[in-house]
Amino acid sequence: MSEVAAFEKGVPDDAACLECGYALKGLTQRACPECSAGFDPRDSATFTVVGLKGRATSRAERGPGWVVSSGCLVAVLMLLYGSSVPGGYFDWWVLGSLVAFIFGVVWLIRQLVALAAAGTHRRLRQNARRFAWRWATPVVIAVVGVSLLELEAPLRARWMLAAPRMQALAQQVQQTGQPVTPAAPAYAGGMELDRVEPFGTSGTVFFVRGSGFIYPEGFAYLPDPADKALAATLGRGDGMDFRPYAGDWYLVLGWW
Repeated sequence: MSEVAAFEKGVPDDAACLECGYALKGLTQRACPECSAGFDPRDSATFTVVGLKGRATSRAERGPGWVVSSGCLVAVLMLLYGSSVPGGYFDWWVLGSLVAFIFGVVWLIRQLVALAAAGTHRRLRQNARRFAWRWATPVVIAVVGVSLLELEAPLRARWMLAAPRMQALAQQVQQTGQPVTPAAPAYAGGMELDRVEPFGTSGTVFFVRGSGFIYPEGFAYLPDPADKALAATLGRGDGMDFRPYAGDWYLVLGWW
């Protein structure tokens, strides 16, 4: 039997390269001419099949692509934005959690399908080496996102950007002694302020529009020890809960 005949007998008509998908039927060498990936015509673990069923199996073995990874990235960005203000943006949290759940389920299903499609331990090991980045990318995105959320990085970044503007507004409120409700949108660190109110003798509270579940929550600037002592006596039952954040700055959380 000729070498070509031996290859044609061992390789299915719709066999293709695992790496690039090049058709392997009729080849006389044990390497793909397109990408140089080696294969064995008698070992189905070294090539894939591009028929209707084979195409689906091959795609499953390769793992999730850019759609799943992009979906995970979008979900993480939504959750990071949703946690960037005191009390969070509730609607962004819900939407981000829903997207994360959907793509997490898709990733898990793809994982189970890939395990079933691979069939042998040898093929599983080969696929793990070839397509590790495809499986790992959504996981890495999720781990980075959760780490940033645990560190409260979005909230701290927004606060650092907003602090100079809020201090300027605090001086304005202390000079007039009256709350400020901006007629036009007033922003600090990209956060739209709902209202700015005096607190105690020289403190100021800033409520962020859209934050919290029912009522806006925000920051408080309390440079006077007497105001800090007053804030320490208040809790959620009083409508505002002051939590020390950084120096003279506090988080103001509502009763819900």
